Amino acid sequence: MRREDVTEELAAEVKRYRENEGLEVRSISDIMDISMQDVTKIINSDIYKKVKARLGDRTQANARHLASKGNLVPIEEIINTEPMELELGEREKYWIREIYCEDSECPCESVRLLFFRHGKKSPVFDGYLNVKNFEFAPESLHSIGEEPQAVKKEFFKNLTESRKRVMLARFKLAKGTGEDPSEYIDFSSLKFGRCLLYKGVFRGEDPEVFKVEHKGKAYAIHDRYCFNPACRCNSAILSVFELEASEDPLEQTFAIQVGLNGGYELRGRECEESTVADFFDDVIRGNEELFTVLNERYDKMKDLGREVLEQRRGIVGNQKTLFDIQKGD
Repeated sequence: MRREDVTEELAAEVKRYRENEGLEVRSISDIMDISMQDVTKIINSDIYKKVKARLGDRTQANARHLASKGNLVPIEEIINTEPMELELGEREKYWIREIYCEDSECPCESVRLLFFRHGKKSPVFDGYLNVKNFEFAPESLHSIGEEPQAVKKEFFKNLTESRKRVMLARFKLAKGTGEDPSEYIDFSSLKFGRCLLYKGVFRGEDPEVFKVEHKGKAYAIHDRYCFNPACRCNSAILSVFELEASEDPLEQTFAIQVGLNGGYELRGRECEESTVADFFDDVIRGNEELFTVLNERYDKMKDLGREVLEQRRGIVGNQKTLFDIQKGD
């Protein structure tokens, strides 16, 4: 950060966290998503010395909640997920950072949301959203300008029942309760052109990863499925990994699209094509136990797709046909 990048808004925000709420440089860095070095530069700047700290408008409980930074965890540290995004007409896009409390004994019922313009380091506004009634606590809202009311209105416009369930499940996950992990993913935003990893969707089942042996080597097989209910692909994509090497998706031995009635199509390989053919003939072809599981999982993924379509119908009403909805994805 250069000296000229330090604005009054940034300085006032840092001063509020530091002087009104007693946070240290590291905590301010985490909350504002800027480096500790940049926080220190702001504190040492002439602008920081001149500006007034913004008035603390949170309740004492929320201030204590914020100060106990060790209990507040960004969602990306809990699960691998993309942030929520908003777009206001032809204006710039915004993204939302979700921060959850992981203290199982804390009586809070809220998630902290910080709204950022893309490319900006200081939030448009932030506040605590109650995950029971999905309303912001008025005393928790902190605006630093830049159309906060318009952004908040757009947020509630996009707050579907599916997304509410996701946020509630994430809240409970952070607290350590045993919720169905499939709710951690906002399926309403998924694209029907994607094939989903079964164990990544139905994590509540703790689904088994297929482990097999072939010519003296151990392999793991991860299975993906199309979840578009209108698609009749009747297949699964199997990614095969040699266990002594890696289960990193970028280092798979090969991937094939297997027809549930037999046969396969090569999707990618880091081995000889003859190795793929030998593996299919030895491990997959005629494996009734494997195909029974693949068929069951295929059906469950299609059921998920039907549920997603129902959610989207609720959003768009009856103005679009099934074809229109799928075409839009």
